[in-house]
Amino acid sequence: MSLIQPYANEHHSPAGPGDSRPTAIQIVKDQRLIGKWAGRVALVTGCSPGSIGAEVARAIHATGADVYITARDTQKGFATAESILTDGSPGKVEVIQLDLTSLESVRKAAQTFLEKSQSLHLLVNNAGVLGCPLQITDEGVDTHFAANYLGHFLLFQLLKPSLLATARDSEVRVVNVASVAHRLGAYDLDDLIFEHRAYEASTAYTASKLATVHFANEIERRYGAQGLHAFSVDPGITTTSFTKDTPELVSMMEKFGAGNLQKSSGQGAATPTWAAVAHELKGKGGQYLEHCGETELCTDGGFLAPGYGENAYDQTREQELWMRSLKLVHMDEEK
Repeated sequence: MSLIQPYANEHHSPAGPGDSRPTAIQIVKDQRLIGKWAGRVALVTGCSPGSIGAEVARAIHATGADVYITARDTQKGFATAESILTDGSPGKVEVIQLDLTSLESVRKAAQTFLEKSQSLHLLVNNAGVLGCPLQITDEGVDTHFAANYLGHFLLFQLLKPSLLATARDSEVRVVNVASVAHRLGAYDLDDLIFEHRAYEASTAYTASKLATVHFANEIERRYGAQGLHAFSVDPGITTTSFTKDTPELVSMMEKFGAGNLQKSSGQGAATPTWAAVAHELKGKGGQYLEHCGETELCTDGGFLAPGYGENAYDQTREQELWMRSLKLVHMDEEK
């Protein structure tokens, strides 16, 4: 069976930010969804101005859906909301404060959302960190693992009843923003605080992104049959304030000659948006997506080559991660 890659031609010869590769808004237009999702509800994490999350939220709002956005700094969230609301779409945009490194903050954010909406059609787990020095959270994990994975895991668990209830009448999707860096990742569930190994921010980051991929796979395995589907996506190398302010990432891009591969924030938001809205993905899940399409195992070996890593699918590890994560967030094993 051939892969679904509707934008393969646009990604064949990239020419840097603003080239012919689609933006998130273009994805929504191509799906003919402008103004068609009135009554649907989406929650997008990590929506500071100029971020991938902000552009995903903007595109989803253009469908007419109500969009809830999160930010650690609510003033930045309000700035994003104000910018989105200029599109004239009828859906509302509301800001929820969320610090994914704090489970207390995650619980409060979930409660705030559930007080505002009884349904949830789309959860986009976008927020993340990179290049942090070693810091251990109260739950006993490093900052990368907490912000990029564990906080989102708890958020999903708290919102899961709403997601499943909504899935009775409508397809529901969870989109985890991962990274090509997952191919270099390996997490150690017995040493999440780097007590017995040297700490490097890049190692912590790649491990957290692999966990993000495994998280989506396990959601699909457990709930896909109930209409709750999950995807992990690589947004690509995106020029946002996040990347510009992260020397490690800038250095990595220069090392691998990634200039032409870089995308604008709107283009970086395109694959997460495609995962969220594409009619071609109806009934599917548990896939790693890139370049606004399906992909396959990377056999090239180069860091910037397309495809997912051999480590991306591992049912045993995915189940182990899920069960350990339940303990870390102080939740009982599911029945």
